Amino acid sequence: MRYCLTFGSLISFEAMVVSLLFFLLVGLLLLTHLVRRPS
Repeated sequence: MRYCLTFGSLISFEAMVVSLLFFLLVGLLLLTHLVRRPS
């Protein structure tokens, strides 16, 4: 198994997925915080 060739693409793909999930989680937390705020 050639880890050297697939290492860069795997890291970039994982980083992209992790960042996307992180931004979604932050957006959801901010949305719920704004909704729970008594207007």
